[in-house]
Amino acid sequence: MLYEQYDINKRMANCIANTIDFSFDFDKYEYFFETFNVDADLEIGNGVRLKDH
Repeated sequence: MLYEQYDINKRMANCIANTIDFSFDFDKYEYFFETFNVDADLEIGNGVRLKDH
């Protein structure tokens, strides 16, 4: 279950590489899985995390 942030390591990145359109650069960045809620009724957002108010 995803309740917090979880590190994405190279092994995990290889497992999901064929399901996403993204290239990981582990020499430059750290990556995480995180849960959030997007209001489907809003025209803005489109799955992108909005700034917390």
